[in-house]
Amino acid sequence: MKQRLTELLFCLFILFNSTQSIAQNVTIPDANFVSWLQSNYPACMSGNQMDTTCIDITSEQNIFVAFASIGSLDGIRYFDNLEVLNCGNNNFSVLSTLPSGLLELNCTNGAINSLPALPPSLKILNCSGNNLTVLPTLPSDLEELNCSDNSLVTLPNLPPNLVTLRCNNNSLNTLPILPTSLDFLLCSYNQLIELPELPVQLGFLNCSNNQLNKLPLLPSSLTKLYCQVNLIDTLPALPDTMFFVHAYECQLVYITSFPNEVNSTIDVSDNYLTELPELPSVLGTLKANNNQITCIPELPNGLYGLQMAGNLISCIPNHVSAIDNNPYFDTIPYCSFSNSAINPYGCSLAKGVYGDVKFDVNNNCQFEEADLGLRQMPIKITGVLGDLEKLTNSGLYGGYNIYFTSGVHILQLDTVNKPYRVNCLYPGVDTSVILTVTDSIIDHINFLVDCKPGYDVGVKSISPIGAVAAGEEHVLSIQAGDLSDWYNETLNCADGISGTITIQVDGPVTYIGPEIGSIAPIVSGNLYSFAISDFGLVDMFSDFKLIFEVGAGAQLRDSICVNIMIDPISGDHTPENNDFDYCYEVYEYQNPIMKTAYPTRVWPDYQDWITYTIQFQNTGNDTINNIRIEDTLSSHLDLETFEIIGYSHQFRYDLWIFDRKLSVYMPDAMLIDQASNEMKSKGYIQYRIKPKSNLPSGTEIKNRAEVSFNTINTTTNTAITSFTGDLAVNQEGDFKVKVYPNPSQGTIYIDLDENLTEFEVKLFDATGREISYQLSVHGGSLILDLNSAIKGLVFVHIESHAKIFRSKLVLN
Repeated sequence: MKQRLTELLFCLFILFNSTQSIAQNVTIPDANFVSWLQSNYPACMSGNQMDTTCIDITSEQNIFVAFASIGSLDGIRYFDNLEVLNCGNNNFSVLSTLPSGLLELNCTNGAINSLPALPPSLKILNCSGNNLTVLPTLPSDLEELNCSDNSLVTLPNLPPNLVTLRCNNNSLNTLPILPTSLDFLLCSYNQLIELPELPVQLGFLNCSNNQLNKLPLLPSSLTKLYCQVNLIDTLPALPDTMFFVHAYECQLVYITSFPNEVNSTIDVSDNYLTELPELPSVLGTLKANNNQITCIPELPNGLYGLQMAGNLISCIPNHVSAIDNNPYFDTIPYCSFSNSAINPYGCSLAKGVYGDVKFDVNNNCQFEEADLGLRQMPIKITGVLGDLEKLTNSGLYGGYNIYFTSGVHILQLDTVNKPYRVNCLYPGVDTSVILTVTDSIIDHINFLVDCKPGYDVGVKSISPIGAVAAGEEHVLSIQAGDLSDWYNETLNCADGISGTITIQVDGPVTYIGPEIGSIAPIVSGNLYSFAISDFGLVDMFSDFKLIFEVGAGAQLRDSICVNIMIDPISGDHTPENNDFDYCYEVYEYQNPIMKTAYPTRVWPDYQDWITYTIQFQNTGNDTINNIRIEDTLSSHLDLETFEIIGYSHQFRYDLWIFDRKLSVYMPDAMLIDQASNEMKSKGYIQYRIKPKSNLPSGTEIKNRAEVSFNTINTTTNTAITSFTGDLAVNQEGDFKVKVYPNPSQGTIYIDLDENLTEFEVKLFDATGREISYQLSVHGGSLILDLNSAIKGLVFVHIESHAKIFRSKLVLN
């Protein structure tokens, strides 16, 4: 009996081990899948046999087996710990049983007509581009579903946590109840006749190319709506958060209102509209081609894209840059109350003045097609008593437009310290316009200019672009050369003038080299020199860009100071811009949106320039087409001195005096995203302005701005300039000295250290020739009176007991 029991146990042992051996190996039927497994898990394969207990199989978490011509994935379920499976672009029609713990499945662009039961753990399912007519029950934890480009006629109940649903290009005629968590819905190119109630937090809706005759209530969180090619006759209220509305090729007859989002794009072309609602002041692009519109509302100043062809428009209410070089508007006049021939529909109109600023190529005072449009030409608008009302500039092609209420306004082209002059009697440097209720548009107030005698070479701006942080590289962008290029690169008022540009850079930086496309300087220590044979051949915007690296040991707030000297001065009608100083600081890290002020500390009653630089960067994943900057200027600043001196992208600006608000528009900026090009993802605008007089110690001028592009509205940090009595003024040498004013009209004041008893003062011009002066003393200050005929740069040299102080200033 005992022997028979032993034999039985032995047989059971053999049977058990035989069963275990079969369970460890499974046959993989598809030869291409076998080949892929052999290449990726050779230790787990024996011919077409896969060891299901192999550690490489049981521990794998991520499989990419797309584009492998596989006809069956039988065996994939044995990957016990698999979380992500991408098996798209293969040949199987039925997807095999899946691992129970799978989190993400991508089986796109195949021939699948059936999906297996989906693992309860699944969070992301992309089965687009197959032959599915039905979906299995969806896991309750599913967050993203893409079933586009199939043959689905219905969808199962949607999971409660679903965030993204893409079901476009199917045969759906209804949608199930949408979960409240849904943020993104793409259901275009179906046969939908209505939409269910939309979730309150939905941000994106594309229901285009269906058979919808109306839209449900739109949630206040919606930012993008694409409902084109439907049967919709009226749009519901559009939330102010929206910045894309595409509703073309519907059957719209009425729109209640447009959203008020910055830089929004609205396309309502190919409908039956007879009118448009009021346009928001921040609208970026409006497309309304092929409707039955007779009157256009007032066009917002920041509008940079406008398409209205195929309507019944007979006149334009006001001028904006969007109609410049737009053939459709070339022959359409401006509306007038008193002329029914050009305004048969009685369209209302805004009040304003527009015109062009151009270089008179033929010098004949005739406004001609050949004349060059001049950009960034500063225009001042004052009231009849000379009170400043607004500052603006001409756009890319020389056009400008200004909105006003009724009354008398004087337009003045600013020519002070500029390389151009007005060369015609009308309108001359300025002209007076009168706006009334019946004559509220005045057009063709055109300014024609030419170059001033002599030339103007100098520095316009200095700005760092990039991360000024320890161990990081940044570009020092210098806009210098023939300053007439600022207005048009072909103007070339300094044609044939040769000279030198010398740049001195002090601070914890190492020179790396010129940026691609810039001129390589001659380097001597911290001096970077350029010998210019002809300033007319220099590109002031791109030729002087130098790359520096901040030292690894640089400390937070360390200063990097730049001085630029440009020769010649003789014959230069504005020599004070031949010498330029600017300092900037080392930061811990570079914010994408940032504002800096220079200087940050000044003495009481400081009345020289304060330079503000607003830097921005596209950290998103798409190109930004339009940028808008809003900046309310401090009441301590003198708005009449405002001047934009540097920029990365073409711009227009408006500065209204009554509310001190500066608006800068950069249409068509094409700011590339950071991932595609780090340096081209960055930009800036730089302006300078003087403080008001008699500001006491303790005054702080605080300033910050808001930068808006696409959906991003970001406020910068606060830039501060402090007026303090304990500032060591002009401590540029071995002792404290204050030399002022700069620029000077011929009298120089010097305040010396009170302990300084023996000293020698010498003055030199730019050629090194010593300049004589008459000396007097008043109230503890030295007063140096110079010959009034001396102009240009003057170097001050003070020596006492082998200690030296050096400074420089400009004589007008």
